[in-house]
Amino acid sequence: MPFMEWSDNFTVGVAEIDAEHKKLVALLNEVYDAHEAGGGHDAVSRVLDELVQYVDYHFKHEEGLFIRARYPE
Repeated sequence: MPFMEWSDNFTVGVAEIDAEHKKLVALLNEVYDAHEAGGGHDAVSRVLDELVQYVDYHFKHEEGLFIRARYPE
């Protein structure tokens, strides 16, 4: 069973952002699965590094969209 399941309640209505959010959930589940499988520090660290890099990419992308759209918040 995954740590977190995607729900349509998380949808923001922007296809590319929704896809990125789904990937974030999937990576979070990969970290959890690696830990639960007893993969050890290296396995968990590898997936966690990927998650951290993707979080950085995602928020930069999302913030850029906010700026271009002149989103007030």
